[in-house]
This record gives sequence, C-alpha cells and structure tokens, in this order.
Amino acid sequence: MIIQCAWCKEIVGEKEPLQDKRVTSTICPECFKKLKKEIEERKRKEKKTPPGKTQIAGPKSSQGKG
Repeated sequence: MIIQCAWCKEIVGEKEPLQDKRVTSTICPECFKKLKKEIEERKRKEKKTPPGKTQIAGPKSSQGKG
C-alpha cells in the first residue's frame, strides 16, 4: 500500500502488501511540526482571551472614525 500525507499529499512510503497499490493516509513529519506549532499558537491565544470573549481575525474595523 502507498502511504501518503493527508495534508501535503507527498508520498511517505509503502507498507505490506507491496503489490497492493491502494493509498492510505498519514501525516508526514514536516506537516506534523507545522500542525503542532499551529495548535500551540491557538492554545496561547485562547489563554490570553478572557472567558466569554471571542477573538476575531482580520484587519481592525474603521467604523466610527471619520
């Protein structure tokens, strides 16, 4: 079976039975590092946000100015 990263679609390797060419998914080491970093950053942001408040990503609004 062919082992493919579910995130970047790179071929990671093969596993028994080798004649079986179906694809199975995993996460490659590079994508795992990126995902782990992203999760850690989100957790840090959540700790900084007071309960009941939601952080909104994107540019700050200019409403009320001008």
